[in-house]
Amino acid sequence: MEPQTASSGKFIVFEGLDGCGKTTQAGLLSGYFDRCGIDHISTYEPSAHNPIGNLIRQYLHGGGNKMENETLGLLFAADRIQHTLEIIIPALLKGKYVICDRYYYSNFAYQSYECKIYNKYVMEKIRPDLVIFIDVSPEECLNRIKTRKKSKSPYESKNELVRVRQNYLEIINKLKNTENIITINADYLTETQLHEKIITYYKMNCLH
Repeated sequence: MEPQTASSGKFIVFEGLDGCGKTTQAGLLSGYFDRCGIDHISTYEPSAHNPIGNLIRQYLHGGGNKMENETLGLLFAADRIQHTLEIIIPALLKGKYVICDRYYYSNFAYQSYECKIYNKYVMEKIRPDLVIFIDVSPEECLNRIKTRKKSKSPYESKNELVRVRQNYLEIINKLKNTENIITINADYLTETQLHEKIITYYKMNCLH
């Protein structure tokens, strides 16, 4: 975490395509922290703590007219500022660990890397201690999406998942020298095997 504080809190972010299993793994990590007695919070983006995040969620679940990517990118960035200032930084300043399901990397991958300019304020405030990118093929993600829910976001088609995955890989390459991003190929891992890998990377990157 930088450059906000000398507290002992750690900021851990999960990233990946819709259907990759990141929300499940974020929950499993939270359970692990509970068992270890680590004070933490779990959160996500778009957030549910302010009207901007709720507007985005409504849109992604089929509410309202189509938005341009640039408009959606700005909304995500605005939500992230509120989320970071109201939820994430206060928890870290109290020494808590923060598990976040998506952060600005999603903004770059789903909308555009040009969204970096919208996220400049947040990126100057704080960077995650560890980012875990769960890499699952678009085909497998699509199969999982089809079995779990009826509503469909604008990004849940094979073409969109392929595009977003490629963006993620390019972004990770661009940020590899400044961000602590771990990529886990999870196509053939069970839920438990993936969780065990994540715990290993957590211990390697956050226990110091």
